[in-house]
Amino acid sequence: MAVRFQLRGGTSTEWTNSNPILLPVEIGVETDTKKIKIGNGVDTWSNLLYMTQGEIGLTGLTGLTGEQGIQGETGLTGLTGVQGIQGEIGLTGLTGEVTTLQLNDLAGTGRTTETVKQNADDITEVKRTVGIGLIAVDSWDIVQQIVRDGKGEEYFKIGDQFIVPYNSVNYVVDVIGINHDVPTDATKTYSLTLQFHDCLLNAQFSAPQPDNPDASRKSYGSNNYVESAIKQWLNSDEEQFTWVSKTAYDVASTLSPYNSKGFLKLLDPELVNVLGAVDKQVARNTATDGGGQDLFSDKIFLLSRKELYGTDEGVVIGESVYPYYSQFAEAVTDSVVSWRIKYLAGYPRAWWLRSPHVSYSYITRSVYTTGYFNFYYANATYGIAPAFVIV
Repeated sequence: MAVRFQLRGGTSTEWTNSNPILLPVEIGVETDTKKIKIGNGVDTWSNLLYMTQGEIGLTGLTGLTGEQGIQGETGLTGLTGVQGIQGEIGLTGLTGEVTTLQLNDLAGTGRTTETVKQNADDITEVKRTVGIGLIAVDSWDIVQQIVRDGKGEEYFKIGDQFIVPYNSVNYVVDVIGINHDVPTDATKTYSLTLQFHDCLLNAQFSAPQPDNPDASRKSYGSNNYVESAIKQWLNSDEEQFTWVSKTAYDVASTLSPYNSKGFLKLLDPELVNVLGAVDKQVARNTATDGGGQDLFSDKIFLLSRKELYGTDEGVVIGESVYPYYSQFAEAVTDSVVSWRIKYLAGYPRAWWLRSPHVSYSYITRSVYTTGYFNFYYANATYGIAPAFVIV
């Protein structure tokens, strides 16, 4: 399969005027002079040295070939690199190992949601259809009843998929955990955790804070998840999302999707009715927030580096990898992997995590388009693939 790479480019004047800081080993090209610089994550463009023609050949072309080589190793499980990738596509529901779960009427029965919920034989019938590619249920209430009865592991399996309407468009969600998350409501015991299979849209993690005494947050926003605009919006059911300042320096984002309906208002209302808040954790950066960890309770949330089978960063007490992700590798990995890649509009898209880069006040962790853990400024707009829990 052909792979194309595009390097970051601009004229020498454009580079000089913008004077950005390139990420470590990020390549920048002056399109008018054909000169190249390689970033180190610290120095601005003007402080970086140009690479000689020889160095360009060794670093640029050899480096790109090396990444392609890693993809080939991943594909060895399918005999060849290409077959390996095809195999993983099959896991999304085409091989029979994963069931596509849709909410369809029980055709011709004339039964209502209440009669189905009250009749154990009906639930047994639902169970028998799992494994043949379709589960026929009347509503999300049926799924919730299965979960609350502690029978989630009997009826569902990791990797099963539902079709979920969001903003009048159908999206696929994956079952990533069964009884993995702890409901905040102490009267509830069991849970079913789902995550959007691909990115829904792009969103800014945090707006710049022009009055913040921290120069980095002044320009690039904050990587503190519990104070972020994205966390507020994901858990809003308002017709017009209302942002609430969490610190003295917060500034509302004027970008989409924050200028319209809250996330829960756009989600299937019947699904929203069966969602419950769960207890979650997120590390704090050591640069401005003192390190440690924040605890929070939400219905909708972004995943963390730990939950995606990555190495620990900062305080991760209480966090654990979701089985959906740990099934793909024998040990934790931050490397290029196809099973963390998500798409938006048909193309691989970098997507936000809730985890910060703990050494900085303004840089948030993300998953890059090749599946490895990356990081970027909090004021950037990256894809989002939220998770939620039926309790």
